[in-house]
Amino acid sequence: IGSIFDGDTTDDATPIIRGTAEAGAIIQAYDGDIDHPIGSPVIAGSNGVWTINLSTVLADGSHAIGVTATDAAGNTSVLSDLVDFTVDTSSVTTPTITNYMDDFTPVTGTFASGSTTNDAMPAFSGTAQNGTTVQLYINGVAAGSPVTVSSGSWTVSDATLPSQGTHSVVAVSTNLAGTNTSSSPFIVTLDTQAPGFGGIGAPVITDIVDDVGIYQGSTANGANSDDTTP
Repeated sequence: IGSIFDGDTTDDATPIIRGTAEAGAIIQAYDGDIDHPIGSPVIAGSNGVWTINLSTVLADGSHAIGVTATDAAGNTSVLSDLVDFTVDTSSVTTPTITNYMDDFTPVTGTFASGSTTNDAMPAFSGTAQNGTTVQLYINGVAAGSPVTVSSGSWTVSDATLPSQGTHSVVAVSTNLAGTNTSSSPFIVTLDTQAPGFGGIGAPVITDIVDDVGIYQGSTANGANSDDTTP
């Protein structure tokens, strides 16, 4: 949504055309040349401003829109400068996130959705329609740089997982016309804290049992034992 400039691509096949001319002039729009009128003529207001709400549906492809103005005496101007743009109303193939690459030791490699990593900036990879732009969103917030898809695949290597815990990563694929579609959520958990961090989950020995000889049972801290494999 917004202004269409020369060279742009749009998914709007009936764009609104605005401009200025002599007050009271009749404005007619054309696609390419005066042999191809489109829409209905309108009359420029007292300030010269006019608007054509185009009713003619433009086919997908290239278009060059211009207008003429005809005054009350029947004099018609030459065709205005043309605005060239492309209409693309096609849908976008749903992208996927297939895996991420963890290159932070000790556990490295590629991992699927639902896994846990200690790499706060893993490289996410997936598939999408050629020529579209893929932007990652982590928990609904844009993350990393957008990339242009070639050969049907993409990789974003600068998206940072924002905090410890589980995150939802989504890839949004957008074509030149602004049409987009989203992948299914890819779930990844970031855990960079060793057991015992903050006093949580630290390993504790609760008991050592002697099961050899006459005296068997729990062995107190500092006690002697004849069990070499307690």
